[in-house]
Amino acid sequence: MSIAALVTAAGFTFAASAHADNDVQQDCTAKEWPQPLPNAVGSQLEDIVNDDSFWICLNIAAMAPDGHNVLDDNSGYTQSWRITGQSPEEGTLVAENETVTLKVSR
Repeated sequence: MSIAALVTAAGFTFAASAHADNDVQQDCTAKEWPQPLPNAVGSQLEDIVNDDSFWICLNIAAMAPDGHNVLDDNSGYTQSWRITGQSPEEGTLVAENETVTLKVSR
């Protein structure tokens, strides 16, 4: 998923410039890693992947009940997904760019 992508659908607009990408990378690099993974269960996926300065430093896979990663298609942006599970679990120490799998449902 490219943060620099501009996606407009269902009344949501998610955009970030290349300059913003550099700012995010600097913010991520400035953090001390590893860090404990916060609890995402119960949150909206769009809040986690677009607005949270911690989660943006990770590689997120958001798996729908049918097994597909909703961030690999427009459904991650055009539909509201609630996070129902996460792996690794809350409190696990994670490194920058580590893959975190979120289970999501509508």
